[in-house]
Amino acid sequence: MRFFSAVILAFALVCCALGGKLVSVSDDELEARRYVEQVDEEILSRRNVGTEAEWAYESDINEDNLMVKNEVAAANAVFLKEVANTLKKYEYESFSDEDLKRKIRKLTKLGYSVLPEDTFAEMLDAINRMQENYAKVKVCDYRDNSKCDLALEPELTEIMATSRDPEELKYYWQQWYDAAGAPTRDDFQKYVDLNGVAARMNS
Repeated sequence: MRFFSAVILAFALVCCALGGKLVSVSDDELEARRYVEQVDEEILSRRNVGTEAEWAYESDINEDNLMVKNEVAAANAVFLKEVANTLKKYEYESFSDEDLKRKIRKLTKLGYSVLPEDTFAEMLDAINRMQENYAKVKVCDYRDNSKCDLALEPELTEIMATSRDPEELKYYWQQWYDAAGAPTRDDFQKYVDLNGVAARMNS
């Protein structure tokens, strides 16, 4: 008799702790939670590899680093699509675990990784050309037109942060736009257009 009384008491305490409601966790929710836990570590690892590849390319812009960066980005996009497609099979909005639902919502929104493989490659190419152009552009000194070796980093960034001369700032902005902005206008437009496509696919 004491045993049954203890069981009833424990049951009552659990009900009180849950606000008087019993929370039922479905098999699908348990399976989805295990899957998210399983892929979390790999996603983090892949993102670290992607960050390292980006850094290597930005630090030393050359064809080998570009190829590695693109290969890593493409492989990560394929992997994230697989994860998203797996999670979309679940009716996760009905899950009781709010944290799990938040994670799944985040994992099923892919950014521009959602684009088809060939379109994703177009996006990468546009970004790469803009990055390369920005990194290699040089402009002439405001006070010495014979000195034309000022790059975005560190010279122009420092000037823009410290100069209080509006004419100097205007000069460098125009020089930078003419040298870097105008040649990449088409790539920037493609980037904007494909981002719009990705946004619609993610909605």
